[in-house]
Amino acid sequence: MKRSNPRDSKKAAQTSVVVLLESAGRILKKTGAAAAMIYADSLPDIESIKCLPDDVPVVLVTRNADLDFSRFPGVKATITVPPFSFTRLDRIKLAAVVGLARGVLKTGQKIVCVTGIAGAGSPDTLMVLEIGTEFEMFGDHAGDFLTPDVNPEVIVRILDLAAHLSLEGREGRPVGTSFVVGDHEKVLSYTRQMTINPFRGYPEEERNILSPELKETVKEFASIDGAFVVRGDGVILSAGAYLQPPGAEKALEPGLGARHLAAAAMTESTGALGIVLSESTGAVRLYKNGRIVMAIERPKGLA
Repeated sequence: MKRSNPRDSKKAAQTSVVVLLESAGRILKKTGAAAAMIYADSLPDIESIKCLPDDVPVVLVTRNADLDFSRFPGVKATITVPPFSFTRLDRIKLAAVVGLARGVLKTGQKIVCVTGIAGAGSPDTLMVLEIGTEFEMFGDHAGDFLTPDVNPEVIVRILDLAAHLSLEGREGRPVGTSFVVGDHEKVLSYTRQMTINPFRGYPEEERNILSPELKETVKEFASIDGAFVVRGDGVILSAGAYLQPPGAEKALEPGLGARHLAAAAMTESTGALGIVLSESTGAVRLYKNGRIVMAIERPKGLA
């Protein structure tokens, strides 16, 4: 039996990278797509980006926020995703929503996506999608999921926290929780405290969800029954809040419980965005106007 030559395998992988990236460039130009979204961690090295012509606008997705792509003129933006093992589709969903939140991508744009397994040395998937209209990726309501009073970085931070809680739980046990972000005055009019509010009385700078020092505190209080109410700029107004919006009795898709029902109804009655972590499945869902914007499965582990 003839042994495979590692050198031949490496050459085949490099050929595959060249073919996929060159194909992505051609498809982008023929379809009028706005950008090529490349999962950089599936490439053999960052120099592989040179396979794309300089006139192809590139959005790179990576788990490593310290990677420097400044010397590649085609790279217009980078999107950092949590360092977890998501499915290929869920990683694209997450990157697209972060891109929408930060203004890197816009609703209605076509993008060409190249992705694969981190560390594999060669991407293996190429797809074209239209931001905000692909039902299996975004529901049918992703286009306007942010409102002017919400800092996009707040949504990015909550998604990161939800991914950590989904994988790690709290002390090894599954945790379900929800975050309601934005339109805080109206949201608070539809809530009551289930427990003493652990964030009450602290200076705003000490209870802003964007503060790295607050990460473990949020994870600790995620086990409290009730929701986090977060102002659009990231200040946590309440934890353990019971949501009582009008229309909370409306039906959701089968299998979703009271936490999802309350968050969906709150986003229908206010201008807020809801982010819900399911205790039973570890899936993360985003709600806006009472409907699911996006759902991401529980990550399988650290990538």
